[in-house]
Amino acid sequence: MRRPRPLAVTVIALLALAGCGSTTTDGGQSASTAPATTDRPPSLDQLVTEIPSAELRTLVGEAAGHATDAGSCVDTASWIASATAAADLLRTAAAAVEADPDPLGEWRYSESAQRLADSIQEQLVDVPSCPGEVVDDVLAVSGEVSGSIDAFRTATTPGLLGIASGFWLNFDYLGHTIEALRLSEAGTPVDVVLIGDSTVKRGFDPLTLSDATAQTVLNASTDGQLPTMSGPWLDELTEVGVQAETVVIGVTSWGAIVPCDDARTTLLTAYDDSRARAFAGLADWSGVPDAVRTIGEPETAYTSPLLDRYRRSHPDGGQGQFQDADALHADAVQAQVAYHTRLFADPRVCEDAASSFETEVTDLVAAGERVIIVAMPVSEAMAALHPDRRAGHDALFERYRETADAAGAEFLDLSTALSEDQFRDPAHPGPDGRRVLTDALVAVLG
Repeated sequence: MRRPRPLAVTVIALLALAGCGSTTTDGGQSASTAPATTDRPPSLDQLVTEIPSAELRTLVGEAAGHATDAGSCVDTASWIASATAAADLLRTAAAAVEADPDPLGEWRYSESAQRLADSIQEQLVDVPSCPGEVVDDVLAVSGEVSGSIDAFRTATTPGLLGIASGFWLNFDYLGHTIEALRLSEAGTPVDVVLIGDSTVKRGFDPLTLSDATAQTVLNASTDGQLPTMSGPWLDELTEVGVQAETVVIGVTSWGAIVPCDDARTTLLTAYDDSRARAFAGLADWSGVPDAVRTIGEPETAYTSPLLDRYRRSHPDGGQGQFQDADALHADAVQAQVAYHTRLFADPRVCEDAASSFETEVTDLVAAGERVIIVAMPVSEAMAALHPDRRAGHDALFERYRETADAAGAEFLDLSTALSEDQFRDPAHPGPDGRRVLTDALVAVLG
């Protein structure tokens, strides 16, 4: 079993956040969830006006303006300029609150504060939808934006960083955390957890796996996740009650050659401090009446924009099941191909990342968990991007096989399991492909 990290919060404190009707304040009184409302949520400008501090209102108002400009996604160049300006102002605002939080009073524990953080993040994190190439500068700025959102959340909504972090660059982590909380609250242990990027998210149906294996399976895969992010994300899942006996880690050939200085990798250096602070704050937050409306059932009064996005593609209670949306827009596919073309132009393995991943897998096996590393399918269109074509991808997967052998994990090669018409785009399995991959994993899980 994976042992929890020594953070200053228990699963019980986290479960209070997922209350489905009431929680208990420090005084022992029940705080009932307000009835659902059909009123339109307040705008970002309205939320800014509710900040009680004039200084912070000015800083956040300017940041919100830049965030809105970034959210319009005219092109990647304008996104970089607007997002950078917003990030600088958010960090300044966070520093001001850290220095003197008293003027904000109870606002920091209010629904308004959480909506504000959500709304700013919603504007800033959707880079791939902007026209133009997702160049290295965009990835670097994404990392800076992510860090600034975390700093702002830590200062203005104590404790909420742990469940709605900009660190992860997308909304999947929030939704998966809620699914894990619900399972924990229902007393349903997770037997198998799936970790990986969007190919794993779209490649395996957790409900089918659960039915076929008589085990509870949670697909906690997220867009853009690198193998080296598996350990930190599993740590967070542990904090919300996931103690799976089996960990399935899906890997891609291109995940092995992401540059060592990729923004997602460099963000990990700030992980321990920011996340530990966030979880420590949850103990205080869980005793505040407004906490019950932060995350919970769809009919609760509070609705997070990030949670809305998750629910549009993941059914409630679906254990991370992904529901296919329409095929990707041609511009998105073009950007996807352009990104992978740049990666495969220099297909060298980041040795530091490879070593870190091997350590993560070794630690999991040493903790007594069954670990299965799955080589995810490579389409012919993707195979053609490597200078050595299919053989180049095979060589990269061989590195993962060596990692599995060295750590005592299992290796399942599904890299050629799909025909070309079973992909929805060059990188991702479609519905037919998901059925094939799910059946293949059922056979292994038993």
